[in-house]
Amino acid sequence: MHISELDAADDTEFDEFYEVYDTANRHGRCHSTSWAKPELRAAYRTPSTAHTRRAWLGRIDGAVVAAGVLETPLRDNTELAELDCLVAPEHRRRGYGRLMAGHLRDQAQRVGRTLAISWVFGGELDVAGQLVETSPGARFCAAIGLQERNTDVHRMLDLPVHPELLDSLAAEAAPHHAQYWLISWTDPCPDQHRAAYCALKEAMIAEVPLGDLQFEPERWDEQRMREAEAELIAMGRTRHVVAAATGDGSIVAHNEVLHAAHDPGRLYNWDTLVLPGHRGHRLGLAMKVANLRRVQRLHPHGRELHTHNAAQNAPMVAVNDRLGFRPVERVGEWQVELTMLVA
Repeated sequence: MHISELDAADDTEFDEFYEVYDTANRHGRCHSTSWAKPELRAAYRTPSTAHTRRAWLGRIDGAVVAAGVLETPLRDNTELAELDCLVAPEHRRRGYGRLMAGHLRDQAQRVGRTLAISWVFGGELDVAGQLVETSPGARFCAAIGLQERNTDVHRMLDLPVHPELLDSLAAEAAPHHAQYWLISWTDPCPDQHRAAYCALKEAMIAEVPLGDLQFEPERWDEQRMREAEAELIAMGRTRHVVAAATGDGSIVAHNEVLHAAHDPGRLYNWDTLVLPGHRGHRLGLAMKVANLRRVQRLHPHGRELHTHNAAQNAPMVAVNDRLGFRPVERVGEWQVELTMLVA
């Protein structure tokens, strides 16, 4: 297999890359959240000081049969390399994935990375939340030496949620957070909130359950925040934020929901975080209800809301259960030292 680096500015090459990316991500999955082509193209073409994103194409007789993605953080976690191997379904089990994984390992080591990480679809879940069958991707990770160090559950909520349920949940939560007030915005983040919002973004990695993953806290400043907003705008994604503030105006919690213009029926719940010292006041439930009300009003065509939670994150899972989310997929977070990859 001949491997060459993707020229993300070349539309023809990018189309070839996207075909493998999309078909590989959707194969065998009923609830894949594969990015639309304009979204992925924008992600590769929007400059960032927080990370690099590179990709390679694997060709047999000129046809692209595999792709590999290497993302490297630049501001923090500078030992990490995020790897993603993608093989067109009709070309699997021929060794192309191993060849690409070995290539990505070598490229990561060339830029000084020592630790590989990969987020991989682990299998569909039944109505009881039990794994139906381990996915080929999970078996591939184990075969090349990656270790599953944390497990996420992909949950989906059918929209719209009935207003009566939202009203009931809001009324239930209200007495518990009377000393807080909720504020909201749609990107870009207002200037008066930027420092507090960066602090919440930094706290995410420090506070969410990570299992046995090796991560250090992320570093966020206004430049990184504005770059992330610019990327979302280029992708056609709109982020709606509801945050909780104390009486002195300090922001101590937030929830994010994204609407994708290129896939308007689907919305995505990203960060939900309540800082230590402010938990136990039903703020997670209150913020999610408030943001659901907003996005259902602003995007009435939305039919699904997707979120991912660490399997052991019982408080957030309980909130999602109250709202009506159901588990649909398992997602493994795999990690190992690059020298231990056997691709």
